[in-house]
Amino acid sequence: MKLSFSTLACPSYSIGKILDVARLNGYDGVELRAVRGTVNLYELDEFKGSSLHATGRKLKERGISVACLDTSVSFSDKESLQENLESFKKMLEIAYGLDAPYMRAFAGELKGANYDEAVIWIREGYLRISELLRDSGVCALLETHDDFSRSERVLDVLAPIQSDRLGVLWDIQHTLASGEKLEDTWNELGEQIKHLHIKDAQAPLFENSKPRLSGEGCVPIPQSVALLKSKGYDAYLSYEWEKMWHPEIEDPEIAIPHYAAYMKKLL
Repeated sequence: MKLSFSTLACPSYSIGKILDVARLNGYDGVELRAVRGTVNLYELDEFKGSSLHATGRKLKERGISVACLDTSVSFSDKESLQENLESFKKMLEIAYGLDAPYMRAFAGELKGANYDEAVIWIREGYLRISELLRDSGVCALLETHDDFSRSERVLDVLAPIQSDRLGVLWDIQHTLASGEKLEDTWNELGEQIKHLHIKDAQAPLFENSKPRLSGEGCVPIPQSVALLKSKGYDAYLSYEWEKMWHPEIEDPEIAIPHYAAYMKKLL
């Protein structure tokens, strides 16, 4: 298994500083979410045109891969389907330029919508992006998050589509907070899990429980790693330290090295 961290951990960093920190702390990859204070990466010069290719060269020179490119795309709002597809297309150009194998998208929050009806239009969103990706080397991942943290709901969206351009990003905190056991999540989704988010949080565990440094909260990280080892998972264990959303938590200079050191003892 390999280590990466989401750039939510260091939202103000430039791409150069992100890569330097990753290399210094022995990470294999980075999960691109926030750079220089924005999650709309397509607005930044370093992700446009010839500068995008230069950014790709920086990654290769430092031996760091893009583990996943995280979008803000969410298909829970029926009226925003086309807007979200356009946003996905913009991010897809970055994925191509940086050889990112995966792009994260959300099923989202239902906000009172009828579940059976919402699943139909959410599924349509994922069907549309699977068609965009049909001839590419990129796979879109539905994250276990919001009202789609439980396995059966993820499968309600993805199973009828049956596309090899779609998979699952397993956020372990969210499935546990939904009441689902680690083993049950793997048994339901294991073949589709391409990428993982690992983080720790205070007890009692809810989806939005306050973040804690790895090993200092109630998320069973050692048991999670042991399960993944036993199942032959060999992709990324990506650290999602949400400094961008929780500015009061420890700074990246503390959290990013801490996660690397903690996880290397478990691998």
